[in-house]
Amino acid sequence: MNDLDAFFNSRIKFKNLKILCLLEQHKSLTKVAQLMHMTTSAVSKSLSEIETNYGEQLFRREVGQLVPLPECLILIDSYLKIEAQLRETHDKIALLRGERATKISIGIHAPSLEHTLANAIVRFKKDSPETEISIKSGDKDSLLSYLRAGELDLAICRAEVDDLNHDLRAIFLHEHQLVVVASQDLKIPPSNQNLKDLLEYPWCLTAPNCPTRQCFDTNLSARGLKQPKNLIEVDSTSPYLILNIMEKYDSISVTSRCLVPAFDGSDQF
Repeated sequence: MNDLDAFFNSRIKFKNLKILCLLEQHKSLTKVAQLMHMTTSAVSKSLSEIETNYGEQLFRREVGQLVPLPECLILIDSYLKIEAQLRETHDKIALLRGERATKISIGIHAPSLEHTLANAIVRFKKDSPETEISIKSGDKDSLLSYLRAGELDLAICRAEVDDLNHDLRAIFLHEHQLVVVASQDLKIPPSNQNLKDLLEYPWCLTAPNCPTRQCFDTNLSARGLKQPKNLIEVDSTSPYLILNIMEKYDSISVTSRCLVPAFDGSDQF
């Protein structure tokens, strides 16, 4: 108990709690080193120092990952609550001062909203020309990690309630509506235009981690259907690579209704 008292009275550091939190999320010293702008050896040394000061092991070392022990999870939960309170305190003080942020970092993984987001960013910039805006793209998991690490102020992406872990706040921006598009030369009889029959044709889809693909896969599962057997899978959120492939290879794809103009603009669809 003496070690525990000493840890909380004089040895505890907010940065160390952040390292514990990121290690619990990513299970990787290398990934945490990247997020904290540290070397892997420095993160490993920090973890050893934290455990020495704490007086107990906080992670169980397994092949390829670190598994947090129960006491470590309690420390992480406290860190997340303190961090949320500090963010709220910062917002309240900034509001009282009437201050505006001098820099805003935004993470984006929402290709169907890019046109709308561009207009919103331009309007904001015109209203606050002194504010520097930094935009970073990435997949959902990376953006949420950057958000938790304080490297982003805002992340715009498709997220589920379970992704938030009670430490992030979210608002609903957009409902995804999907449409099926096909190459113009792909002759599909009216009798074959249900989803089950369409799966027999060639398809060109984004990777499974893309929001559009995830919606499509969810619909397949709900109908008891399997993936197309003839499939080209593109690891990109941009519709233009898929569009170019479909111009040269007659196939079917699925896209957000917001992106349909990109396909309609081609004489191949």
